[in-house]
Amino acid sequence: GDVYTFGGYDIQAIETPGRVQVFEARKQCADGRWLWVRDSLRSMGSQQGRTEVLVVAEDITDIRELSDRLAFQAAHDSLTGLINRRKFEAELVNAIYEAGTLNMSHVLCYLDLDLFKVINDTCGHAAGDELLRQLALLLKGNLRERDTLARLGGDEFAVLLENCSIQDALVVADTFRAEVQRFRFK
Repeated sequence: GDVYTFGGYDIQAIETPGRVQVFEARKQCADGRWLWVRDSLRSMGSQQGRTEVLVVAEDITDIRELSDRLAFQAAHDSLTGLINRRKFEAELVNAIYEAGTLNMSHVLCYLDLDLFKVINDTCGHAAGDELLRQLALLLKGNLRERDTLARLGGDEFAVLLENCSIQDALVVADTFRAEVQRFRFK
């Protein structure tokens, strides 16, 4: 027969005795709070045309939030909040695939800060860290929504300019260079 769904559940599967379905969904409480809930449904059998279903709902909000935080930390630089080298490499692989299959043109820019070691050596690593945070914000403010800025490590940054011509990329790169050159760190 037909398969009916109710709230995302497969009614035909629910009617199969012993079959368990598990779903995770974000649900709003009566007080307005949002929770992540894992629903487990198991058919207890059918009698007189009615199917009895045992439903167990488990609040997994803390688990989902922890998982989301861990995923974010694994993909982002803890100092600047930018994506890290590993995540950037994945973005780059995707861009290469798009360029080959969709005939799109992307540009990769590499930025290395000159004399950054002097800041760390003369002012200390705390000052160097603050400089990197401020420069990350400055550079991020000059990107289009679809572009990707990453901290590769140390004083190295990379920018992936998606769907961008070489001429436009040269303008963006020159803007970055000029912004960094004008930047004054106190």
